[in-house]
Amino acid sequence: HNRAKTMKRLPTMHSTNETERGNIINIVDLETPIFEAPVMYKKELISLQLKPSALMWNRSGMYNVVACSNIVGVTLLQKNFTVHFYVVMKQQRKELKAFVFNCKTEGSAQEWKDKIHAHIFPEYYGIRKKRVTFIVNPFSGLKKGAKVFASVRHLFDIAEIDITVIETQRAGHARQIGATIDLNNTDAVVCVSGDGLLNELINGLMDRADWEDAC
Repeated sequence: HNRAKTMKRLPTMHSTNETERGNIINIVDLETPIFEAPVMYKKELISLQLKPSALMWNRSGMYNVVACSNIVGVTLLQKNFTVHFYVVMKQQRKELKAFVFNCKTEGSAQEWKDKIHAHIFPEYYGIRKKRVTFIVNPFSGLKKGAKVFASVRHLFDIAEIDITVIETQRAGHARQIGATIDLNNTDAVVCVSGDGLLNELINGLMDRADWEDAC
């Protein structure tokens, strides 16, 4: 919610036509950079710019734009930093992609990571990690609940989010979790299951003495 307030949402470049692409580039180009520095991209020196709504650079006369609202996080490997982001494909399916940039020093790569994360996670970065509790029903979706969560778990590592995973063991377990979970130690509770598990969790939260704050 806070993240959406700090930056404009842009259409995904990969899913727009040339006219829309040009309009997006014009919007971003008018913005004042938050941070700018030369880096290597595909063996070519470019000027990379972090702007309020997007990461932007020009390579061989072609502009590239990654909306900040689509960035999952940045990872480091020595002098390289990788920007992980998602694009919305047909039927609203999201696909993870990445751009790799090379800096002269490891310190410069770290600075880029810090600048990007501070911008996309302003309420947490440099203060503490965001904490999310996942309640997973391993038997949901033809017993694929745990497998589905495992397929996206690495995204939270990229975003540097601390996660706690609780697998339900029996009917009514989610209600018990909702009634007893320490909400001071988590920023969000996410259900990985069908509607039944969510209904149990909400009932458990409603059972609490502090139900108004919990809900």
